[in-house]
Amino acid sequence: MASLASEPGNRRRILVVGTDGKRYTLRLGKMPLKAARTALTHVEALDAARRSGGGIPPATAQWLGELPLTVHNRLVKAGLCGPRPAKAALGEFLQAYVKSRPDVKSATRTVYGHTKRNLLAFFGAQRAVASVTPADAVAFVRWLSESEGLAVNTARRRTGIARQFFAAAIRQDVIAKNPFAGIPVTVGANAERRYYVTEKDFATVLEVCPSAQWRFAFALCRYAGLRCSSEVTGLRWADVNWERRRFTVHSPKTAHHSGKDTRVVPIFEKLEPYLLEAFGEAQPGEPYCCPQFTNAAQMYRKMLLAVLSRAGVTPWPKLFVNLRASAATDIFAEYPAHVAAGWLGHSPQIALKHYLQTPETYFDRAAGVKGEPEKAAHNPAQYMPAKQCKTVKGEADTKKGIGPKPALCKDLRGDAVSYSAAVDENKNDMVGATGLEPVTSCV
Repeated sequence: MASLASEPGNRRRILVVGTDGKRYTLRLGKMPLKAARTALTHVEALDAARRSGGGIPPATAQWLGELPLTVHNRLVKAGLCGPRPAKAALGEFLQAYVKSRPDVKSATRTVYGHTKRNLLAFFGAQRAVASVTPADAVAFVRWLSESEGLAVNTARRRTGIARQFFAAAIRQDVIAKNPFAGIPVTVGANAERRYYVTEKDFATVLEVCPSAQWRFAFALCRYAGLRCSSEVTGLRWADVNWERRRFTVHSPKTAHHSGKDTRVVPIFEKLEPYLLEAFGEAQPGEPYCCPQFTNAAQMYRKMLLAVLSRAGVTPWPKLFVNLRASAATDIFAEYPAHVAAGWLGHSPQIALKHYLQTPETYFDRAAGVKGEPEKAAHNPAQYMPAKQCKTVKGEADTKKGIGPKPALCKDLRGDAVSYSAAVDENKNDMVGATGLEPVTSCV
């Protein structure tokens, strides 16, 4: 059993009965009562695990690993945990740390795995954590770029994770200083990898997509700027507000910020045909709008590369980031910055630093160069899904279990009538030479 006691000056201590029947004092020092109660919960979890012979919760394991060595030794003396290894091996330490972080998102765990693999490949699993020096850390960062061929931002990102690993080793009293301290880890804009995906090229890509689901998934990236694969795969039919012509995007990347877990995005005119086509071909009862996979990021990348190969289009440097950046460039050019930023889920400053570009069409427009608008290459594909739309305004699609949906599909546009033909046919409706206003004398 364990109990919490307070001393003057907000100093806390935990009293616990050890395996030998003696009472041990675990002095926590000066801390808020709430934090002391959290520590008491972890001590009770250790005591329960000792009595039952079971494992300790992951949160308790993380708390135990971050305790100062002196406090940890008191728990060892009370029989509540085992001694901390004097020289922790890198492989064992990294394995324990990653296992103790079930709180992070799956994408972060993937980055943890990549960094762990790099560290073990460079240093070896049996290398003592305490033996890694600042010179070793610099050599590791150079190795990431020269031998692994990682881009600057990717290498910096993994260096930051490595620094995080060794910071945990400091908290566990395994090492005294972080060998990765002082090494740049800030991810910056990389102009060399920016690429504007034109609508003409993207229309070519969509033509060879294997299904309406895949066309809609990639259109979400290019025309609405959704993050792939997290935001694309999370979109459900229930998130689509047909009446108000908008949909709700769930964003795991920004969910940890207050009020940033979702955002509302309009059904853009260029996106609408692919939304309707995917809805028309959706299986009854299917909740998700886009293909679902256990490892969605890998499968989406694999599919886009295959589609680009079939279309004869050279893959752009950053497959999905370039699509999102192209969408951001178009949306910011048409709408106010605060509106565009709200739809895309990032600040105007981030957009300017990482996304916004200057397409060639801007130069042509500024110079007054006349040419066939790129938009024309996309228009034929905009109306092809019209025949798929079976639900009209006020009706419920009972087959799919979906409520009333507005008739977003319009009849296909008729053939355009030339101006001269219109004039011949409507001669009597033409405005006379005197204009709209009656003739008046000059004053």
